[in-house]
Amino acid sequence: MKLVCPACERLVELEQFRLDGGSLVVTCGRCGVESRVDPKQPPRAEPAPPPPAGEVPPARPSPPPPRLVPFTGPNVVTLRTASVTAVEKAAEAADSNPFTAPEGCCPRCLAKRSPQAANCPSCGVVFAQLAPATLEPPLWLADAWRALLKTWGDDVQHELLRYRAFELEELAALGRLYRIRLAWAPEDPWAQKGRDEVLRLATAPVDLGKPPDRGRPTLRYVVIGGFVAFAVVVLLSLVRVVLKSLP
Repeated sequence: MKLVCPACERLVELEQFRLDGGSLVVTCGRCGVESRVDPKQPPRAEPAPPPPAGEVPPARPSPPPPRLVPFTGPNVVTLRTASVTAVEKAAEAADSNPFTAPEGCCPRCLAKRSPQAANCPSCGVVFAQLAPATLEPPLWLADAWRALLKTWGDDVQHELLRYRAFELEELAALGRLYRIRLAWAPEDPWAQKGRDEVLRLATAPVDLGKPPDRGRPTLRYVVIGGFVAFAVVVLLSLVRVVLKSLP
C-alpha cells in the first residue's frame, strides 16, 4: 500500500505506522514527517521529531522551478468569421467576372445540375440554346454591382442599390446577382440578406403613387360624362312632351 506524504508530496510505501486512538499515524520514509490519517478528517502532517543534538537534519527537497517558455514573438491568432471571409471574396470577385455562375450550377436560375444534363431540372432551360448575352445585367447595374462588391460590408450601399433596382424595375436582375454570390460563397451573410430583401420587395404590395395623366380623360370621367349627357337628353325629352301636352 502506498500513500502520498502531505509534507514532501511524494508517494511512499506504508512501512512505518502506528495507531493512536482511532487514527493511523504514518511516518514518511523520505522526510520523516508523521501524517495522521483520520477516517473522518483529511490527512494532516505533523512536524518531524527534532534530530539529536549535533546531527544535521535532512534537507527538505525543494519544488522544481517553473518551466520558462522563451518568447518567440507575438502569438496572436486572428479569428476569421464568415463576414470577414465574405468581404474578402467579394472584393476579389469585383476584379474578375462576377456575373457568371460556378460550375455545376444552372447559368440562369443557379440551381444545381449534373454535367451530363442537357437542360436545367429546375427552370427547364436548354443549355445548348441559351445565349450568354441574355443573362448579362444592364450596364448601370453591372457597374453598380462591381462598386458594391468592393464595399461589400456596407449595409447602406446594399439598401441603396436595392431601391434603385426597384425604381428601375430591375429587381429580377439584381436578385440573380445575389444568387450568384451565394453560389460562390454560401455562407455570405450579405448575399443571403440581399436575396431575401429583393424577394420581399418584389412580392410586397406597393402603391407606386403615380399621378394620372391629366392630358387624357380617364375611364371614370368618360363614364360619368356619358351618364350626365344621357340624363340631359332624357330631361329635355320630358320637357318637350310636357310642353306639347299643354293647351
